[in-house]
Amino acid sequence: MQLTPEQEQIGRDNFHEAVGLTRRDFMTAAAAAGGGLGALYFGYEALAGSPVKVGFIGTGDEGNILLSEHPPEYMDVVAIADIRPANRERAFTGDGNEHRVGLVNKLGSGVRKSVRVYENHKQLLEDPEVEAVVIATPLVSHHRIVMDALDAGKHVLCE
Repeated sequence: MQLTPEQEQIGRDNFHEAVGLTRRDFMTAAAAAGGGLGALYFGYEALAGSPVKVGFIGTGDEGNILLSEHPPEYMDVVAIADIRPANRERAFTGDGNEHRVGLVNKLGSGVRKSVRVYENHKQLLEDPEVEAVVIATPLVSHHRIVMDALDAGKHVLCE
């Protein structure tokens, strides 16, 4: 795409207005922060309060990746639910690779005692300690689980 010099300047101005930095300043700051562009761009700061107490619904393939990638400084995993016993175990043990490390490898062996395990999402949603849920089940089940979670007064992140 060929842009006129005026269009290029509009793009630079829009970027500077949105980010509050020049592109060069943005990249320099991001490099100094270890490449964390997202936090810098969106203005995230360190959490002032306690991490959100989260329950993961669906701990199979994608759910296990999300468990491995969750930021413990923002999310305290207090419960998991999956209809498959093997997936509930996988949540703790992972798959032995970098994408699905499991809660034990991520948070330590004590996590087995601190994380409550449920056989289905309805049981997890009755847990008063769970403030929010991450839903990582097959697509066909998202709507029902999201509606149940909202009816239970939980915050929802649906994969």
